[in-house]
Amino acid sequence: MLEAEGGEAPEELVERALDVCGQHYAAVTGTPSDLWDQETVRAVVGIALRTVRMAERDAYPQTLETYLHQRRARLERLWQRYGPDGMFAGEPC
Repeated sequence: MLEAEGGEAPEELVERALDVCGQHYAAVTGTPSDLWDQETVRAVVGIALRTVRMAERDAYPQTLETYLHQRRARLERLWQRYGPDGMFAGEPC
């Protein structure tokens, strides 16, 4: 059975994308991804993968890996500035 464009991503693809996200999150923030609410993160990744064209889904984890690697310095700066210890630390939401 073929998946419809924008349909639910296969679990194996969700897992591969989660692995990439977890590695980079831990590297950028210094926080292990095993502290995530796994159910919520898995659901968000699944929803995000619905936006990826079917023809590009198999390559998506590698594309994501490349993107995050190339922008790591910027992501680190953003985390330092806006993360939990950043300029808005202690501010009410």
